[in-house]
Amino acid sequence: MNTRPCLGFLTMALALSGCQTTPIDLSLIEYGDEQQQVIMMLGEPGDRQFNGRYEVYQYCTVGAGIGTTRFDMVWFYDGKVTAISDYELANARVCERHYRDVDWLQAPEKSREPDQIIEVRGEDKAQVQINVPTNSAIEN
Repeated sequence: MNTRPCLGFLTMALALSGCQTTPIDLSLIEYGDEQQQVIMMLGEPGDRQFNGRYEVYQYCTVGAGIGTTRFDMVWFYDGKVTAISDYELANARVCERHYRDVDWLQAPEKSREPDQIIEVRGEDKAQVQINVPTNSAIEN
């Protein structure tokens, strides 16, 4: 029995169907991790975009769901992780053509934790917190 035609057909079918990539484990990433740590844990990103002190790594998982491709975005400010976001596309079998341009207006805050917290308490025992970065000028 000649198996070459079957192997050729199988190879062609796999090539045309697109391949499923291994999902990345975003639970490994923590706020404040450095870019090199992220690369060590997740590998090289499929796409990198810069804007001033911001940078975004995009990772792609083909076959994340039935007919969907998942794109995970790891946001950095000054080289440290500030947030993770994602989006999905239907029928995107090749990652390279489907990475989105980063909407920099949607960039997360530089820091989740303020440098200083000032509490103001009134007679009604209501509490107000004001987050003040230490490098900002406060006018009287």
